[in-house]
This record gives sequence, structure tokens and C-alpha cells, in this order.
Amino acid sequence: MRPEKRIDSFLKILGQQWKEQGVDLRFSQFLFNNGLVNTSEDYHLEEWELLQKMFPKLPLREYVLWGTYGKDGKSKLKYVLIKDLETDHIENILKDVKRIKGTNWEKLFKKELKLRKK
Repeated sequence: MRPEKRIDSFLKILGQQWKEQGVDLRFSQFLFNNGLVNTSEDYHLEEWELLQKMFPKLPLREYVLWGTYGKDGKSKLKYVLIKDLETDHIENILKDVKRIKGTNWEKLFKKELKLRKK
């Protein structure tokens, strides 16, 4: 069996097991409970924190999502990769979303804007 078929099959099995165990588990909790990560320090990690730990060279912009209700604020919630957000959207987030001041979100968005100016 080709590697991509094995990976696809493995992911389907994981998805089914996650549904059976209760999808309210964080992904890191699911991995720990099934012996796929072996330290309890990983148990309470958010998904992006686990990915950062597992793949430290992969930029956060490649897998961190931001939830948006669109420009009008009334559209259906959708999640967008940081790298796929419009530049003006990121600027507006930094200006208008007060709760991210001084957080990793603020650092991430500022880093993304700096990267785009290169």
C-alpha cells in the first residue's frame, strides 16, 4: 500500500475513534489517551501548541486559524489560516480587537504583517 493511502486510512481510523470517545476532548487529550503522545505535559495543550511542539520548524501561519464573521460581522463563522487573511483584516483585528493586546495573537499578527512587507 502506498504511503499516502496508509496515512489516509490511519487518519480515518483516528477520526472514528475520536468520535467514539467524545469529540469534546482536545486533540492532545485524545492523542495522550490513545498512547500517541507519551507525556502528560502534552495533555492540556491546545492543538496549535501541540503542532508547534511536534513541528517546531513549521511556521504558525501555516496552521493557526482565526475565526471570522466576515467584514459585516454578521456572516456565518468561518475559520481562516493566518496566512490567508487579507492584510487589511489583520490590521483591523490589531486595531479593533482589544482582548488580543499583549497576547501571542497580537505577536502573531504583527509578525505576519512584517513578513508581508518584505
